Amino acid sequence: MGVYETSGVNEVRDLVAAAVSLLVTFLLAYITEIMYYPVTAAGIIVGVLAGFILHELGHRFAARALGYQAFFKAWKLGIVLSIASGLLAGLFSLMGLPILPVIAAPGAVYVVPRTLTHILYTRRDELFISSSGPLMNILITVISLAVTLLATGGVRYVGILVSRVNAWLALFNLLPIPPLDGFKVARSSVLAWIILAVTAFGLLVISMYM
Repeated sequence: MGVYETSGVNEVRDLVAAAVSLLVTFLLAYITEIMYYPVTAAGIIVGVLAGFILHELGHRFAARALGYQAFFKAWKLGIVLSIASGLLAGLFSLMGLPILPVIAAPGAVYVVPRTLTHILYTRRDELFISSSGPLMNILITVISLAVTLLATGGVRYVGILVSRVNAWLALFNLLPIPPLDGFKVARSSVLAWIILAVTAFGLLVISMYM
């Protein structure tokens, strides 16, 4: 392993940088709502930080549970694209146009084999590792939607925003396009991909009409 992979400091630094960039992305995209209803910012902050960090840790822990070396690394181009998409979405919103979907790809967990068996990287392992991230977002979405059924006022609104953010993070990452999770999930099991993608899309629709 190189210095980067074995350095927890570098990994934490990259995770923080990616999380902050994604947070800025969503705050820019929701700038109009934040201007009129400041509590929107709270929902975005909770949704993005919880969703992104748990998504990446889900991948990391899943890989390590199977014995792989796994570490998070920020993607500089992805950070730029994410923030640019948030800025564009915010401008559309300020002009009264439909908000554009944002790009959410500031980094990823890299999985490195430790043994000869790992080099073969079975479909089972790939499915388990690649689906763990979106599953975390789906879980957060379900919990947030449940909270909205019990809460009122600002708390309910925050719950709705958390569910929307995480449903989108799940759906975006499940797009069957490399190097996103959806490509790896679909490559391992088309049925699993369909179930996850339909679930994420359904939850997003529900959250948008809450």
